[in-house]
Amino acid sequence: MAKENDKRITFYYTEAGHKEFRRALKDYEVSQSLFFRIMMEGLVAGEPSVVSFVKRKKKALDKKKAKRHTKKQKPRKVERDNMTYNERELENIFDLLERNGAIR
Repeated sequence: MAKENDKRITFYYTEAGHKEFRRALKDYEVSQSLFFRIMMEGLVAGEPSVVSFVKRKKKALDKKKAKRHTKKQKPRKVERDNMTYNERELENIFDLLERNGAIR
């Protein structure tokens, strides 16, 4: 039973990933809560194998995130290039605004 100062940790994961996780826990005969307690204690204690694993996974995720970010940036640059107006187009826009009373 949870004590007054105990904190609950919740996060979301894919259904398929959760099924694989539960299957692995069953294979190792470890409950979900025990697994997380073990991993948290190992990380906090600086257990070399746990710390190394976390660093390796974080580095891999950072690379994926950077790659996704780069892919997202390219289309935006193209959109900005398509939105540039030449001198004549800008003059026409200001003429229209002036005629309609938007600029005085």
